[in-house]
Amino acid sequence: MDNLSTQITISENVDRVQKITECVSKLYEKYENHPYMKDAAYNYICNRLPSILENIEKTHAERAQRLEELTVEQDFFINYFLSNTRYFYLPATESFFYYDGDKYKQYSEDDVLYNILSSISRDQQLMSWKHKTKVSVMKRIKDNHLYNSIPESTTIQRGLKMLYPSVFHNKNEAKYFLTVLGDNIHRKEISGQVIHIVPSVFKNLINHLNAMCQMWFGSNLAQSFKFKYHAEHNYANIRIINTSSSIYLNDTVWINKMLNENGLDLLCVACHYSNRYHNSDNYVAKYSNDDVFYKSVFYLKDMSPEILVSVFIGEYLRVVPNPAKITSGSGVVLGEMSFGASSISWKNMMYLWKHFLEARRLPNVVISTKLRQELMVSLGTYYRESDESFYGINSKYLPSVCKFIQFWEDTMETDETEIEFEVSEISTLFNRWCEMRKEPSFHISEKQVVDLITFFYPDVELDQDKFVYKMRCSMWNKQMDILMAIDDLKEKYNMLPENTMRISKSNSSLSLCSQDSQYHFLTNMNISVYDAYAHYCIYMTQIESNRQPARSTPLLASKQYFEKFIYL
Repeated sequence: MDNLSTQITISENVDRVQKITECVSKLYEKYENHPYMKDAAYNYICNRLPSILENIEKTHAERAQRLEELTVEQDFFINYFLSNTRYFYLPATESFFYYDGDKYKQYSEDDVLYNILSSISRDQQLMSWKHKTKVSVMKRIKDNHLYNSIPESTTIQRGLKMLYPSVFHNKNEAKYFLTVLGDNIHRKEISGQVIHIVPSVFKNLINHLNAMCQMWFGSNLAQSFKFKYHAEHNYANIRIINTSSSIYLNDTVWINKMLNENGLDLLCVACHYSNRYHNSDNYVAKYSNDDVFYKSVFYLKDMSPEILVSVFIGEYLRVVPNPAKITSGSGVVLGEMSFGASSISWKNMMYLWKHFLEARRLPNVVISTKLRQELMVSLGTYYRESDESFYGINSKYLPSVCKFIQFWEDTMETDETEIEFEVSEISTLFNRWCEMRKEPSFHISEKQVVDLITFFYPDVELDQDKFVYKMRCSMWNKQMDILMAIDDLKEKYNMLPENTMRISKSNSSLSLCSQDSQYHFLTNMNISVYDAYAHYCIYMTQIESNRQPARSTPLLASKQYFEKFIYL
């Protein structure tokens, strides 16, 4: 091949020499009978042409050197500029973005061009190539896709801190959620195959994120999220995403503030995670290194409604034999014993099912008709249609439920004048109710109390899973305790019986004064709310210690309740 190229080059050179010779010969022949032009041609070709060609050669070499220098300078400038000003481009929205190593910001094309041209102007050597350099830089920026950007660790950690521990239990859950967002933004194949079921409290956050994603990226990130299970969903395609708390997700102010400040950063981190881990399933399987988390996400992957209901029956329900055979160690039947009839109402069965799902952090992934059908297949012989109850069935989780319902029915009633009860106070009262009846204490958690009230008493007003409104407990008259403490406070300052308490809201203090318009104030003493509440606590502690049997901890209203009551 090299020989052939050499031969072609030699042939071309021979042709050119021949053509030059012919051209000179023709010129000489043309002016052969013209002495002046013949001398001029001879002088030009022999004397001037070599000098002209030398100048042309010199100019060409200078231009080539200048071109090489400008090219090197341009390459250096472009590389330096792009490495120190990280611009990215998104073709879908024709938008430019800038990353300063900490935060992402959207830039207009005019701002980018201004920055490029200003930088070029500071490099005098490139002024002649200003336009050409600008075009080259813009082309390189437009090849730098935003989805392929790699955030710095500070940006990634800030994104994770927004979600953990305020929203998720651990970093794995936060990373998984971000990777799912990235898969949806990238429109990866997995985002069209799997279904990510999330609690309904996520709706506000996902809607805000999706609105920002459509504004900045022209893309949808919510396509794989579902807030409720539907019968057409295949268990093999379902992935579970849970939250550690609904407090922040229910707080629109917190979400707006968080996303307004860091929304773009969060979406870019999500895209980075999707690139880094390939997809969300791959992250859980190969990078999370957490078996508990893996089982939580893929709990339904190899499950079916029939198997799930079977697991529920096996773990939560127990058939009580009646009569039961009493046997010896060798298996000889010694006799029989009858037990009182045990039963589980349909409503209690539904609560147990809810408890079962929550214990596994699962949404309701069996529709009611299917659940009833499967329960009837396994327990139909124990079911009585007349009172909608399963007889001869019991559950280790049910005694506490029944006791709490009995406590609620015995002690709680609607009262429009009662301000509030804290869920923790109801839990304490329930334990004391059990003690008074000399029954075992079940130590129901605050979350269980909220679940029981929500399920069995849906009309009761609950707020933030912490406060119960307009309900009074016969075991504790909170308002009467406060009034008794205030009367004791009045006696301490030798107030007359006809004197009453007036609340000064302007200075957050209790003003103890006479309301009799015919008398001047007997005293001008002001007691702060803090001091009044401190007196209330001491007074109730003394009252409690004098009771028989004495309790170590008195029932005390919170300072918040105390203030609300005295301001009424």
